[in-house]
Amino acid sequence: MKIIEVLEIKPVKNKNINLYLIRDGVLNQDLFDNLRNILKNEKFRFAIIDFNDFQSKKLYETPLHLFLDKFKIPYYSVDIPQYVRDHLCVEILEKELLINELENEYIDLISDPEQEESFKAQNLDSWINLLKQEVKDKMNYLKLALKPQWVVKKVLDIIKMIKTDRFSIMHFTHGEIFTELKELFEKYNIKVTKFDINKKNLKSILI
Repeated sequence: MKIIEVLEIKPVKNKNINLYLIRDGVLNQDLFDNLRNILKNEKFRFAIIDFNDFQSKKLYETPLHLFLDKFKIPYYSVDIPQYVRDHLCVEILEKELLINELENEYIDLISDPEQEESFKAQNLDSWINLLKQEVKDKMNYLKLALKPQWVVKKVLDIIKMIKTDRFSIMHFTHGEIFTELKELFEKYNIKVTKFDINKKNLKSILI
């Protein structure tokens, strides 16, 4: 029987954790040289990769896995559970299908010049725009709010399984959730060091 996870985030207690939050960038030699510079100064217990959409996996996951394997750093891929994503995607799809249906109706209606400014046409147009905004809001919620919460929950769950009280983590993530992740980790007692791995002279930003 499959266990259903609940989004319950509990802070880490009695541990001193440094998390190096690394924004995605172009995979080139400069990037890997920068990562090597990080590794010279810090020993990492494990790494987190949350590039889970198809294109990001294609671009990042395999090269990063090879790099981490070379330095013998264990890694975990984390994301929203599929059943949570599926539920929201179904809601989005249903609204998109309704939008398509209403747009066809609207196009047919205003093909008659006398109906272009009619109450029905205006009502349909308003309804379509409202639904489009709802779809946009749900997609943003999924990507920018819900995903960071699940990522943080899963990372904290991994941390709690490790008996060591003091260690560092390397976390690769998308730029669009970079700030949200930082705020959430710090809320739950994780010290965050932000890195921009695209800069030739690697600088950490302690905030």
